[in-house]
Amino acid sequence: MKTRRAQVEQRSLNYTERVDHDVGHVPKERISEPAVCRECKAVYTGGRWAFDERLRRDYRLQDLEPAEVICPACRQIRDGLPAGFLYAKGAYLAEHLEDITNLIRNETERMSHENPLWRVMDWKQLDSELTVTTTTAHLAQHLGRMLHRAHAGDVRYQFSDDDVTRVYWERN
Repeated sequence: MKTRRAQVEQRSLNYTERVDHDVGHVPKERISEPAVCRECKAVYTGGRWAFDERLRRDYRLQDLEPAEVICPACRQIRDGLPAGFLYAKGAYLAEHLEDITNLIRNETERMSHENPLWRVMDWKQLDSELTVTTTTAHLAQHLGRMLHRAHAGDVRYQFSDDDVTRVYWERN
């Protein structure tokens, strides 16, 4: 029987941190560069995804035919596999719903320009509760921090073994 310390050390040796570059999806084949997502039109070049109209235009001018693929975020949205949840509730939310939804939309838009794989998948609003699902755990955490920074309230983060993050924000 292993001691608790030995178990923790063994787990540390076996643990590899998953970086959210490809939103948890490892493609079966390497994506050839350049590539363009056929759904969102994001461009894959230099090992990363970007929303860059100039690059797409340059490809057309140079008669380059980038491969048409589906980016990891679009695949995740299509498959319905969120990696982050933001749950907001409370009387304050009902009173300031427009301000809060505008904040979430603006932050999501700003963040998706930096990294096209960070997207909101779905919004659900019932009375004084709002649920936002995201393609990455990082985006859910970021939205929770922005809500807390802009509107105070209580924020709590819950991380699970299946790489899904739940962020709970509440203010009454």
